[in-house]
Amino acid sequence: MAFGWKWRRWIKGCLDSSRASVLVNGAPTKEFNIKRVVRQDDPLAPFLFIIPMEGLHIFMEAACELHYFRGLALPYDGINISHLMYVDDVTFIGEWSEINFINLNRLLL
Repeated sequence: MAFGWKWRRWIKGCLDSSRASVLVNGAPTKEFNIKRVVRQDDPLAPFLFIIPMEGLHIFMEAACELHYFRGLALPYDGINISHLMYVDDVTFIGEWSEINFINLNRLLL
């Protein structure tokens, strides 16, 4: 997605330099390092989730245009639905065929 090196270093720095402590009877304990994990309530989580979802969306559009994956064609207006994304879920919609399954599996790998 052509993010600049500075932005990538900021995100890496946020993930690498996280430290925390726990309050015990109102007093903080010694700080400890947090492993590279983004928790669900982390403010960065929605932004970091959008990046792979955008890539997946682009791959699915290309796969449909190249006829590697056949989505569900709706009648009358000709809209073709191959996937739906909402929050942190993805649903793939397509013709029930072995080639569709094989190509979707290849895409996800």
